[in-house]
Amino acid sequence: MDLLPEEREKRGLQAVFSSVFPFSDFRSKCELHFVRFELGTWECKCGRLKGLEQLRIACEHCGARIKAAEPHESTVVCPACGQATANAVPHCPTCGNPVGLRLTYSETDCRERGLTYAVPLKVTFRLALFDEGTGENRQIRDVKEEELYFGELPLMTETGTFIINGTERVIVSQLHRSPGVSFTRETPTSLLAKVVPYRGSWIEFEFDKKQVLYVRIDRKRRFPGTVFLRALARAQHPPHRPGARAGVQRPVAGGLLSPVPRQVEG
Repeated sequence: MDLLPEEREKRGLQAVFSSVFPFSDFRSKCELHFVRFELGTWECKCGRLKGLEQLRIACEHCGARIKAAEPHESTVVCPACGQATANAVPHCPTCGNPVGLRLTYSETDCRERGLTYAVPLKVTFRLALFDEGTGENRQIRDVKEEELYFGELPLMTETGTFIINGTERVIVSQLHRSPGVSFTRETPTSLLAKVVPYRGSWIEFEFDKKQVLYVRIDRKRRFPGTVFLRALARAQHPPHRPGARAGVQRPVAGGLLSPVPRQVEG
């Protein structure tokens, strides 16, 4: 949480945003890029000093920029050269305090007022607009960069709990369904098949008491499985365009029925 964008490894929120962005519209005329994110508000008590850059000092031996230690510590060890450096944390000339995480409500306030103990998540995006063209011939017309408020992220207390709406809770780890296909028997007369992708909606196939196949997407209202299978077949084999001639054959009892020319002509 107290790391600069260039100091973060590709994991956690950094990995999630990096895997989704950048993306463009269907005409490739604009692209949205992820720049950085920031957790919490880092400033001094009066708000004059702002940003995590105020908590970085230069090593006296190798010149590398390192993260400052706690204000009460006199030295900090440089991870690059292993030498001790004076912990010269800058203090605000107005209030005399260093930059730190400033919370709107403390843990006690959240318990008394029924609030959630959390920090704001702010994400910076960059929108690039292009002129007409394809590939490397595209010319950048305009670039806009803006920081957006993305929501609140619950903050863990020193005792390892979370305060949600004034109630202190402990998050219990649950069994995560691995991506793949699983088959279960819910009742003696009903079967259930789940298709869990790496990313996207869950698909569930189930048989009712009358042995009719139904499909649920994200555990919502079910619909006949034939509709879902027909939609997949239509996506893989789209219908012919108007005016195209096709030798379509309709299945009938005992064989195939030849098409009527007037029905296949556009």
